[in-house]
Amino acid sequence: MADSLSSIPMGERAGVRGPVKQHGRPTLQDYPMPTRPPFSTSRLLTRPIAHRGLHHLPDRPENSLAAFQAAIDHNYAIELDVHLLADGHPVVFHDHTLLRMTGIDRPIAALTAAEARATRLLDSAEPIPLLEDVLALVASRVPLLIETKSHGRHIGPLERAVLSAVSAYSGEFAVQSFNPLTVLWFRMNAPHIWRGQLSSAQHGVPIRRRTRPDFVAYNIDSLPFPFTASGRKSVVPLIAWTIRTPAHLDKAPFHADNFIFDATDVVMARLEPMGER
Repeated sequence: MADSLSSIPMGERAGVRGPVKQHGRPTLQDYPMPTRPPFSTSRLLTRPIAHRGLHHLPDRPENSLAAFQAAIDHNYAIELDVHLLADGHPVVFHDHTLLRMTGIDRPIAALTAAEARATRLLDSAEPIPLLEDVLALVASRVPLLIETKSHGRHIGPLERAVLSAVSAYSGEFAVQSFNPLTVLWFRMNAPHIWRGQLSSAQHGVPIRRRTRPDFVAYNIDSLPFPFTASGRKSVVPLIAWTIRTPAHLDKAPFHADNFIFDATDVVMARLEPMGER
C-alpha cells in the first residue's frame, strides 16, 4: 500500500487526475469549490468519536441508525464505514459480506438500496442504512467521520458516490481511508473536504506529499511510533483508534489529539456524555 501511488502512472489513476480536462469534458475540480477552515478547528478533535455509533446494547447493532442516535444523544462524534451498492448508492456497513451482521452469505456490493433497507442487522429491527439515511438522521448535530472502503487501484466510483451524497450536507464531517489513492482522490477532486489517512505499524505509513492528509488516524496499539511523533510536531493532528480498554484510555492523551472508541462497558464507565461545546 505504501508504494501504490508511485507505482501507477498518473494517466491510469481512474478519477484521481484533478483539474485535467479529458476529451473536453470538465472534471469535478473545474467547478468552484467552497473554502474550508483548518482541521485544527474541527470538533472531531474535541469530542470522542463513537466507533460505528454506540452499539453496546442488543437493539443497537454497529452502523445502525439506533447506534447513531445513541451517539447523538450522548453528544459524541460518529465514525462509520461506507461501501458501494450494486445500484451506485453508498451504504453504511463495515464488512465486505453480510454474513457476520445478518447471517446471509452474500457480498454487500451485490445488494441494491432497496434490498439493503429491507435487510435487518443481527436480531434487531434495524435495517442496513444508506449514507443518505444517516445524514438525514444526524442533521448536523454531531460531527461525522466517514471511512470509505475502496481497495487497491479500483477507486473513483465509491468516492464519487460519497461526494454526491455529502454535497448538500451542511454538517461537519471528514473522510478517511486506509487507501492512499482514496485520500489522493479527495485531495484532487474535493479539496474542500477534510481527509485523513488511516494506518498502523502493520500497514506501514503510506503518507505522501501528494495526498497531504489533514490528519492521521493511527492504531492505538502501534503508538508511540516515530512517524506519528514527528507528524504531530509538524502540526498534523492524530486520532487514535480503536479505544477498547481503560489502558487505551490512559494511553491516548499522551500520543493523540483525540480517539475513536468502542462502547465497551469498561470504556463507557469512564466516559461521560459530552456537554454542548
